[in-house]
Amino acid sequence: MKYIFILLFWNLSSMIGHAQNRDYVWLFGYESYNNHPDFGGTVIDYNSSPPDIHYLYNEMNFDADNASICDEQGSLLFYTNGLYVGNKEHEPMENGEGLNPGQFAIDMAGYGYILEQGAIIIPNLLDSNKYYLIHEDVEYSTSTVPSHSPNLYLTEIDMNLDGGLGGVTVKNQVLKSGKLNGGQLTCTRHANGRDWWLIVHKMNSNIYYRFLVTPAGIIELPQETIDLPIMIPGVGQAVFS
Repeated sequence: MKYIFILLFWNLSSMIGHAQNRDYVWLFGYESYNNHPDFGGTVIDYNSSPPDIHYLYNEMNFDADNASICDEQGSLLFYTNGLYVGNKEHEPMENGEGLNPGQFAIDMAGYGYILEQGAIIIPNLLDSNKYYLIHEDVEYSTSTVPSHSPNLYLTEIDMNLDGGLGGVTVKNQVLKSGKLNGGQLTCTRHANGRDWWLIVHKMNSNIYYRFLVTPAGIIELPQETIDLPIMIPGVGQAVFS
């Protein structure tokens, strides 16, 4: 049997690229709309060498949760801070607000969602103008259960809408529910060169939920049990070996 091994470290950004310039523009930053010298939205643009790093003053704050994607030419299409989807003109995308519903999103409304590797974007394999945004929410800790992700969500984006700026057609559709490890979403290309593997860790366990993104959609496969449990929720970064 072949096993998927995962190493855990901390990461600032969750996005897919791997080819075709899809990960050429990264967005970060907090209080970027105040023009304060100590704050500001930051863009790292890999369309030049060395990368162009500059401020971007807009109204989307980022904390730990962010994801962005470009077209095959490296031009920014859209991005998210875990609370809403922003288009390439740095405005909320049509129907793009209200990601990850719940008290945690309400409390983080002015800051950006706090969840490392909490969102990831994968192209729709049947339509080059459509994308899957896969993301997790957060539930506060209680006396018996630490903070965790109760839901793995699917949000779908169609770039044909709003004159090419894109729109959200499906929002917060539950792919998996339960006590999931907060964040640490990761994906990698299938050996067939077409599909994508997506891995989600069950909190305080050695169980990993496996999803395959195919032209037929997102398919959940049997879970995988690997080595020893990881008992510290919310710590680390997930990457494929």
